[in-house]
This record gives sequence, C-alpha cells and structure tokens, in this order.
Amino acid sequence: MKPYKQKRKIIQSRGFTLIELLGTIAIMAITLAIGVPGINSIIANSRLTASANTMVSALQRARSESIKQLKIAGIAPKNGSNWENGWVLWVGSNSSSNIVQTFEPSRNVDVTMSSDFIPSYRPDGRINGIAGSFTFSSDTDSRTVTIGNTGRVQVTNPQKS
Repeated sequence: MKPYKQKRKIIQSRGFTLIELLGTIAIMAITLAIGVPGINSIIANSRLTASANTMVSALQRARSESIKQLKIAGIAPKNGSNWENGWVLWVGSNSSSNIVQTFEPSRNVDVTMSSDFIPSYRPDGRINGIAGSFTFSSDTDSRTVTIGNTGRVQVTNPQKS
C-alpha cells in the first residue's frame, strides 16, 4: 500500500501587504527628503551657469561682429540700466543703432555690473574703453564674467577660487 500523501495547496500572493506598502512609502519619503534639497541647489547652479554663459556668448558675438563688419559693436541692457531684464547685441555707432540679437538671463538670477559702462568692441576686437565685469548671483552662489582690456572674456566662480 502506498502511504497517504496529502495534497498541499499553494496559495499565490496577489498583491502587497499593508506592511510592505508602508515600508516602501517610508523608504521613498526618506529618499526624497534627502534628495530634494540637493536637486534645488543643482537647479540654481545650472541657472547661474546658463546666465553667465549667455553673457559670454553675447560678448563673444559682439566682438566677432565688430571684427567682421569693421564697426563698433557691443551689448546694452534691454531696458535702461537693468541687466536683469536681458540685454541686446548692437552694431554701429551706439547702443540704439542696429540691434542684432536679444538675450535673456535665467529666472531668479541677479545681474550686476562692476561699473556703469556699456561694453563695446572696436573693429580690432579690443574693448572700447575700460574693462569691467558682470556678477550673476542667486541666494547661494555666484559667477563673475570679466572682460579684459584685450576683449577676452573669462568666467569665474568666486566662492570656489
């Protein structure tokens, strides 16, 4: 005679238990609480870098246009003396002459100048007048775009140097 074998029913799980679900939610909450402040600083840093690079691009284009067209070219604030609203690239005798391109800084970025000058380039590519700098700043960081007497543009991060 064969021994009696009891048939076992295998019960398959069809979902999560409440304990598993609560554990997963707790792990996700802790991960988000640690990660979100880091992401905010990355976004702010990216905005600063983008704004500074936009200024560098505008200055390099102004220098290039002045050499190419054999005219004075430069950048000026879009509205009066407020650089935070953006700036324009112009070619000709002054900043109200032929406007070639408009540039916008990123949101939540303050733009200040070291002195009250409108950066412009002579047809030989050198800066017209004195050198200066722009500072782009947010709540936690800043970037400085410096224009040398030769017309060369450089970006620095004062807090890392």
